Amino acid sequence: MIESLFTRAFSYRQRENHSPLENYLTEIFAFCIEADLQFRHTFHKKLLNISLPKKTFTITTQQKYVGFGRPDIEIIFDNTAIIIESKVEAGERFNQLADYCEILNLHKSEENKHIVLLSKYYEHREINSGKVSLHLLRWFDIYNIIDDSHNEITRQLKIFLKEQGMEKIKNFNIQDMLAMKTIPETITKMDEVLEQFKPQFEKHFGGFSKDSSRSTRLPSSCYINYVTLNFGKIRYWLLVGFFWWWNEDIEIPHVGLSLEIPKKDYNGSELETILDKELVEKKQWELDEFETIYYYSALKPLTEFITQEEDNIPSIKKYIDTNLRTLLDLQAKYPRLLKK
Repeated sequence: MIESLFTRAFSYRQRENHSPLENYLTEIFAFCIEADLQFRHTFHKKLLNISLPKKTFTITTQQKYVGFGRPDIEIIFDNTAIIIESKVEAGERFNQLADYCEILNLHKSEENKHIVLLSKYYEHREINSGKVSLHLLRWFDIYNIIDDSHNEITRQLKIFLKEQGMEKIKNFNIQDMLAMKTIPETITKMDEVLEQFKPQFEKHFGGFSKDSSRSTRLPSSCYINYVTLNFGKIRYWLLVGFFWWWNEDIEIPHVGLSLEIPKKDYNGSELETILDKELVEKKQWELDEFETIYYYSALKPLTEFITQEEDNIPSIKKYIDTNLRTLLDLQAKYPRLLKK
């Protein structure tokens, strides 16, 4: 039995990094795929180039996979498994698509595996998996395939997308023109900060991620380099750079260091004990908990470095240096910590 649209919309969970609109739209979209057979076939055939079966078809939302997250939508039929990540404004979290590949790999009986990133704006993404196909779609693609052959709820979805300004590619405006003039200079300044830490990251952690990772992280509201580290079976990341990925109430970008650690294999581990004691209790680093990730961070708003002095980049470097030294002292105290 198909669950009613109203039950879906009422029961969604308000989650970190997910707006009410994002959850609401996800449930409406999933309902249309499940309840409107014509729309289901149109979506899969025109946008994914996948033929649907005539019999078995299951669709779920917010199915939780411990350690890997909670995909917005999951579709299973015959030998095909599809995960859909639906976004409005926010980008996906770090390593999210890789986690979805791991979820799809759990589906042993389904040979055809797909990830669909459905977003408001264009976001270039790649996955390192020969077994999983990635589809980059935007909401105006959904808007454009809905017509009078689809049912009333699906046609209402089309109206709703237009009301939310998601029915077409957006035109340039005067704010865009002004931003174009300042973007190169701003990125140059951020690069100047990050470049100063290349030698230290090379010496102590084996080097930065590729410089291209800085710009590819912009849709996720950060401009960073990172290194991948291991503590036994726990794989985690040290991030350095600029962050503005919180909710709309915090508009000022921050700068500093952050450790991103998946909850899988982490809760109750020796690593958790060390970081809680050494970073949170002793050094007052911030600990932020999300659905599948912990962040241990030493960050400051950029406004704290903007003073009457002409040069503030040295002050930013000194702040990051101080917190990097904290991590290097931990590395010396705990030989297994912060290693490749």
